Amino acid sequence: MSKYKISVIIPIYNVEKYIEETIKSIINQSIGFENIELILINDGSPYNEEEICLKYKKKYDNIKYIKKENGGVSSARNEGIKLATGEYINFIDSDDKFEKNAFEKGCKMLDNHPEIDIVGFRQKFFEATHGYHITDFRFDKGDRIIDITKEHELLQLSAAAALIRREAIKNILFDEKLKYSEDAKFMTEILFRRKKMKYGVIASSKYLYRKRKTRNSSIQTQTLNKNWYTLTLNEVYKFTINLSKEIFGKIIPYAEYFVMYHLQARINKSFDVKMSKKEKEENNNIIKELLKEIDDYIILEQRILSIYEKMQALNIKYNNKTNEYYQIKDNKLLFKNIEVCNIHDLYTNLYEIVDNNNEFIIKLELPENILKISKIQIKTNNRNLNYDIKKAQIQQFNNFENYAPEMKSIEFRILKDETNKIKVLVNNEKITICGIKEFKIITKSNLRYKLLNYYVYITKNNLTITKNILIKFYRFIIHITHMIIKHPKQLELILLSMLANFKFRNAKIAYLDNEGNVKKYLEKNNIKNIYKISDNKKENDLSKRSLKYKLILLNSKEIYVSNNDKENRDIKYPFGKSTKIYVNKMQPNYNYIDQNGNINKKM
Repeated sequence: MSKYKISVIIPIYNVEKYIEETIKSIINQSIGFENIELILINDGSPYNEEEICLKYKKKYDNIKYIKKENGGVSSARNEGIKLATGEYINFIDSDDKFEKNAFEKGCKMLDNHPEIDIVGFRQKFFEATHGYHITDFRFDKGDRIIDITKEHELLQLSAAAALIRREAIKNILFDEKLKYSEDAKFMTEILFRRKKMKYGVIASSKYLYRKRKTRNSSIQTQTLNKNWYTLTLNEVYKFTINLSKEIFGKIIPYAEYFVMYHLQARINKSFDVKMSKKEKEENNNIIKELLKEIDDYIILEQRILSIYEKMQALNIKYNNKTNEYYQIKDNKLLFKNIEVCNIHDLYTNLYEIVDNNNEFIIKLELPENILKISKIQIKTNNRNLNYDIKKAQIQQFNNFENYAPEMKSIEFRILKDETNKIKVLVNNEKITICGIKEFKIITKSNLRYKLLNYYVYITKNNLTITKNILIKFYRFIIHITHMIIKHPKQLELILLSMLANFKFRNAKIAYLDNEGNVKKYLEKNNIKNIYKISDNKKENDLSKRSLKYKLILLNSKEIYVSNNDKENRDIKYPFGKSTKIYVNKMQPNYNYIDQNGNINKKM
């Protein structure tokens, strides 16, 4: 019998700032640290983690510390597996934590259920992001055993947020070729090769998953690496399909859902890293092959894809020969008699409003295949409007554009009036009106959108264009209430922006200049009324700098920075990158000055 209940393996690289917090979360487990074997694998990190690890190794006999040449997280974990002696095993990431009672609850479930090898924990984000992992719906029914032959959509992907029976991984290792999805492959291989087809979930205790403010973790930069593309498609998703065929003689629904879940982020994803035309084609051809292996209902079950992205996935699978398979029946949109959605879940995108003398021309879009099989009505103030159907001019899809549903523009005119409330109906069911990016003629305001002297709102499936000051005030109250509840950071930044405008209203130009290049450029070009930004703390993380520093940046219309001031590259987000989506008002021009005194708008 093993001396330890659990072996915890922590791969360590560039986590000097976080590793002690992670170690403490293991030491403080309610099961008792004497029941835990902690294995620290320094994966050739050039930073100061070793000093921290040795401090704890000296204090506790049940801590092992190994330093090896850098080989990646999978290599480090595999090294840890060789040393592990515990009955159960965990692979926590070196910047994450467990709640205090997690191991106690996980061990109890594994002890009481020999029919399972894996227990997964809820993953809750902290630091830059809050909330739960997108697969959190697995935990809606509490602590329980999941049978993947009956609930194929409930995926266990993380090895870090799990306890695993050590005997289950005797012949299974992490794939050292992979930089991404190595956890998902490892966990799926355990489930398939052991043929137990069940695993446990602990909803009552959490794995605390750090989303770094610095955005330098591998999961936050994965699409910038070529390995995320063809290699991962072949070695994880094609591998899973082939493994299912090998072990079960067919592709089981869990394997299909596993592959389709990961393809969601790839079908309509632009290439974030430089790749040749041949490499892009290879990547897309593998996606096409994989989609042909996946049943239609699995594609339509996906939770992340929009309705039109699901149509795109089906178009890729069927090589654009899908229109004949759509029908509307009992207020449901069907594909080959499989439900796509209810009619009221459809949406139309508003992409342009044109000012045309005494009227507005409104342009919406819907897929051609829906227009062909349905009755469309445009109503304003309870009267029907005539409309024309034309080719849409807007592109929504970044990849597989030729397989995107063919979108048609629905164009109609309304007379300028005090108030127009517009709604769109498909087969007498009102559908949602959404907006694409920024409408071409509309400028953003604190209240949504402004069009000449009119205000434009999209609420409760209605598009409202109004001059009415009472409606404007009402919408303002609703908007502020919504922000307080849903987006408190956005409200905070709007208030700070107002403060910045009052306090630093004369500071329209700001500059940062460690090299002296910017000052020379400003003097040479006789640019005045400037405000030099400095901060005694000299924080590299701009989100930690002083409030005065941030307010000046928030208010300035022109910002000048020396090219060599690398620590200031994030000046666009003085309140941290996690808040960038809220800083609507901060739209200055950024000017980067090189050593020759030349200006470069982009960095």
